[in-house]
Amino acid sequence: NDNYALHLDGTEVRGDLDARGVRITGESRLVDVAVRGNLRLDGACLVNPGADVLVARRCNVGSTVECRDANIYGSVIMQGAQIGANLDLRSSQITKPGRYTRDQNTKPCLDIRATRIGRDLICATGGRPFTSAGEIRMHRAEVGREINFNGAELGADDITTALNAFGAQTQDLVLTVRRDRKSVV
Repeated sequence: NDNYALHLDGTEVRGDLDARGVRITGESRLVDVAVRGNLRLDGACLVNPGADVLVARRCNVGSTVECRDANIYGSVIMQGAQIGANLDLRSSQITKPGRYTRDQNTKPCLDIRATRIGRDLICATGGRPFTSAGEIRMHRAEVGREINFNGAELGADDITTALNAFGAQTQDLVLTVRRDRKSVV
């Protein structure tokens, strides 16, 4: 696929990448992107239902990924990312995840396998609940201080696992979810 709504692979941003309130329809690629400051997506609307909406494998953000109050339709893939401070998804809603080509199984809504976050992963309620209508996969993710799912709504009827944190490391885990219709591993 060479048809991307946004294609920034390999780009280096020496300050902040500010895309607050942006509306993007299609896949956004930020593979191997380096942002020395913050990546700001607060209030964004990212639309690519049934497919990958944001692919940011191995991206390196010096400070915080701010993606609060966002509406995300599709899968967010951030495997192997390095985030200096926080991945803040407070009050965001991730629905309509993608499917794998080979077998048509559903992909995770949020895939942060092997990602390193210096401080906090925040998937909590703010002005509205954080919602993931599919799996959150965080195999071997390292979070320096806290993983927070306070008030989150996790799961959907067609998935078997809402949260897969196999091998994840953190100091504190807040797992006071509002709704969990499926198992947590």
